[in-house]
Amino acid sequence: MKTILLLLALTATAAAQLTVQGTIDRDATWSGIVHLNGDVLVQPGATLTIAPGTRVEVRARADGIGGGKNRERVELIVAGRLLAEGGPGKGRILFTSDGTEPRMGDWSGIVLRNPREGSRLTFCLIEYAHKGVSVLGGAPEIGDCEIRYNEYAGISCEVRARPRIINSNITANGFAGVVSELASAPVLERTIITQNEIGVAVFDRSEADLGRAAPEAGQSHGANYLFNNFESNIYNQSSRDVYAQNNLWNAGSSDDVLAAIVAANRNPAYGAVIVTPLFDSGFGGRERSTPAAGAGGPSRPAATQPVPLVTSTVAAPGGKTTPDTAPADEPVAVRPDDVPDPLPEAADTLSVADGGAAGPSEGETGAAAPTVEASFTEAASAPTGTDALRVQREQTGLAAIVEPVIEGLLDGRTRQYVSRAKPSYPAIYQRTRHEGKVLLEVVVGRDGTVESHRVLRSDGDLFTEEAVKALRRFRYKPGTVQGKPVRFTIVEPFIFRME
Repeated sequence: MKTILLLLALTATAAAQLTVQGTIDRDATWSGIVHLNGDVLVQPGATLTIAPGTRVEVRARADGIGGGKNRERVELIVAGRLLAEGGPGKGRILFTSDGTEPRMGDWSGIVLRNPREGSRLTFCLIEYAHKGVSVLGGAPEIGDCEIRYNEYAGISCEVRARPRIINSNITANGFAGVVSELASAPVLERTIITQNEIGVAVFDRSEADLGRAAPEAGQSHGANYLFNNFESNIYNQSSRDVYAQNNLWNAGSSDDVLAAIVAANRNPAYGAVIVTPLFDSGFGGRERSTPAAGAGGPSRPAATQPVPLVTSTVAAPGGKTTPDTAPADEPVAVRPDDVPDPLPEAADTLSVADGGAAGPSEGETGAAAPTVEASFTEAASAPTGTDALRVQREQTGLAAIVEPVIEGLLDGRTRQYVSRAKPSYPAIYQRTRHEGKVLLEVVVGRDGTVESHRVLRSDGDLFTEEAVKALRRFRYKPGTVQGKPVRFTIVEPFIFRME
């Protein structure tokens, strides 16, 4: 990228506003409201410091410079050092799109590519990028962050990168919460990974450390929460094993955990994912099971076919299809001529008793109930969840749960449905054989009805229209935290596929 004059423009508002694009070749500090109109490159030797409470608004789907890897999306490229160290509450640093209706992929994301000087991101919210954070080499620290609504990945680890990701919430990213490729080896600890298409995806010569039964210096102690990712919680296509011990899976046994993992248990060419010992509910909970002597984890059975991502459908006479009952954590899949009426209530009521994805109850696992008493307040937007989960982990004091809560804070750890409706497949898209996906962020009221929604991603306006029509007829089992009804927020995927 050519060296470009850094453009600064301060407005006469109560809070200083900065408009930036170009090259930073000396130490700089951002605070207040910062507008990125084009790519920003932090040169080697320079440090960009971002003050607590700063709001970085990135120009949506346009790049004032037209440089970088993506000439149509703004990138914050750090070849020097980034210190974005926020604080809880109002001290959080926000990286977001400036779009009036923001969508996944509005900007390219943060790229950390200094293998020697480690950047630090703490108490940051990063959303609506293509890749929230790309780590190209080095070992940056990412802690107490929420990384959500990014088109490809929340965190993409590449080129021997070894980031340490602690106490964060990686939610609702389009392909994967965390991607590890090109000989990278991220370390994750006390992190929630949920509602992504894949929780953690590992490729080629890479690995990921998600927890060790007896961790050595620099290794993960586990206590991650991996659950309700739509296709799989971990996808290990590397030949190396992935250690994921001492984690929480919202599952009753190691067999249940492995059912949501694609690795050596599906294809012997892949490395294994070693999940035992497991932990009971609650971070820092009791050890529930240990690996067999000398086993070190699950064995590698013969290859089996991967579980399909979508709800299965059965062709019926007359060209219509009859949907099978789907687990609560699977997306709604739509095929041409699907019946648009609500699914039969008896067939679509999901609970622990009839095999839904809510996971075992506290009584079934024998786990102790949390000792924290919760009080509830209202909020205009969904919280990050990390502060509330920290209190839950510590299990001391009074936790103020801000509504709508994230799915992982619900008593059952996941949504449960009373009924769902299938969208119609738009006729024009059938004729053109256009397929796609719609992701909707949904706030569910205390009575289980859909209170509000917004579009995070759509592959076609007509897909969006049909998905929203169907969503309005969804009914959920009311969510509770410690037995008290709450409003909660989730992401609903709708997948439109031809036969």
